[in-house]
Amino acid sequence: MGNPEKFNPEQETNSDNNILDLNYVYYLQELGRPIVAADLIGKTIVIDPSQFEEIVYLDIIDSEGEFVTIDLTSNISGLPLIINPEDLFVRKLAEQSQSGSSEYGEPLDRSLPTAEVAINELVSLSLNPVSEMKDKISRGDYKCLIGDDASGRLSTLLWRDFLNRINSENDGEPVDTYFLAGSRFIDFEERQEKIKDLTEYLKSLNLESKLENKNDTVLITTDTIQTGQSLVPLTQALGNLGIKYEIMTNVLFEETPQYMLEANLGCKIHYGELRNNDIAPKTYGDMTISGVTKDSKDLFARRINIKGLYGVSSHDVLSESRKLVPAAGQKLVDYYHSVKK
Repeated sequence: MGNPEKFNPEQETNSDNNILDLNYVYYLQELGRPIVAADLIGKTIVIDPSQFEEIVYLDIIDSEGEFVTIDLTSNISGLPLIINPEDLFVRKLAEQSQSGSSEYGEPLDRSLPTAEVAINELVSLSLNPVSEMKDKISRGDYKCLIGDDASGRLSTLLWRDFLNRINSENDGEPVDTYFLAGSRFIDFEERQEKIKDLTEYLKSLNLESKLENKNDTVLITTDTIQTGQSLVPLTQALGNLGIKYEIMTNVLFEETPQYMLEANLGCKIHYGELRNNDIAPKTYGDMTISGVTKDSKDLFARRINIKGLYGVSSHDVLSESRKLVPAAGQKLVDYYHSVKK
């Protein structure tokens, strides 16, 4: 088939063809978002063997609700990969869409996930880390936040608001905040190059001068950790500069034990919930929530404005999300004071 053209998310796929536009498959893989039922209404995925090495992997949520990664490079059958709608509960979803109701008899909300749903979940997922980190928060140890873009952006904004409120109560300074693109699915050479670029960039920020005391720490905020590979370049770059850091993730997937992740990433990991691999936060892979997309080889994510799975503009959702952050930050402050007593 050759290399697909750049997919335009604002253009619909060809409605006259029952095969999902391969450009859209590439687009989803670039985002790191699994293929779900809503992607396949009236469509079938067909990938020719000639495309296997180019796509490399395919993430889907299957009919059992499990998160599955299909490694296309290991397929040596020479046959196309075909994923039918019924493999992903699409028939059921289509029926719900037509009837306007779910299996529980409630209206099917085509606007979900909303900013309010996402921010409420992030508040809930932040409670355990707040309780665990309360002593360091009280001392003002977290001088700098580094947000893991793209899906970690809203969580970073929430934690910035929360920490700044606590620091203000204690006559401290606002935390410096930076956003850097995560490094999922890059090869060894690309990883080494990114470590070099990250080290140079972080050095240019002169972070060492802002971390004067032995307890001063950089806090990396991210949405999920499964294998930890997406954070390796950043943690190695910080280690190269001798900077102390910790990680706060909303969800820690059960695939890799926490002690192994901490050994690999070289720091303490605080997490909101320990979950099965198929239960990600609402913010995971949804650009309408983060407002950005990324190329894992780059240092920074790119701002976008698209219509997401449910036809909601990312600009509208992001604007609404930012409006909700102060109230959510205050909820974390209230919880912090309740556990600090």
